[in-house]
Amino acid sequence: RKSAVLMSGLYYPEVTKEEAAAIGSPADWYSVEGAAELTLQVTMDDTFVYGGLYLLQYDKNPEQFVRAVEMARTLTHGVMLFDLVYLEQWNWWPYVEMVFATPARAPHDVPGLLAHLRETPASDLK
Repeated sequence: RKSAVLMSGLYYPEVTKEEAAAIGSPADWYSVEGAAELTLQVTMDDTFVYGGLYLLQYDKNPEQFVRAVEMARTLTHGVMLFDLVYLEQWNWWPYVEMVFATPARAPHDVPGLLAHLRETPASDLK
């Protein structure tokens, strides 16, 4: 069985569930953190989940962008940045280099990793 990747849009400017609650969002999943957790819950470890970020939501706020990327990296198996044109327009490549400073292999490229994750209790992975 081949592994697949689901790229889920975590398209919220608020990074944490607390930030979403603070602005009166109707649910805590209206945040990068909450949407990532919900996606992982729904997929039930059946596939790798890469968190997608819509960069226009972080216009003029590179610190929030960095926090969003870090949250997506922490909670999901990878990150998809949409649309890269904004990195070029805003000269944000240094932020990308900072947040991805440590090279990593894409989880979907590691043979047997998804099967291992499915068989391993989440508490053992921390």
